[in-house]
Amino acid sequence: ILIYDYLLTFDIEIERFWKRDTKRFASILFFINRYMTLLGNIPIVLLFFWPEPV
Repeated sequence: ILIYDYLLTFDIEIERFWKRDTKRFASILFFINRYMTLLGNIPIVLLFFWPEPV
């Protein structure tokens, strides 16, 4: 669901944040909030699907 949400809203993100000044405080908070959740879920997914040695 998380990646699906990213894909659905990526065009809006480009329009509203990437084409404007990205050094504003609100933009920085947006990027931290948006991409830290994605990066934080990568280890969880890897641990869940990583095959354990026998």
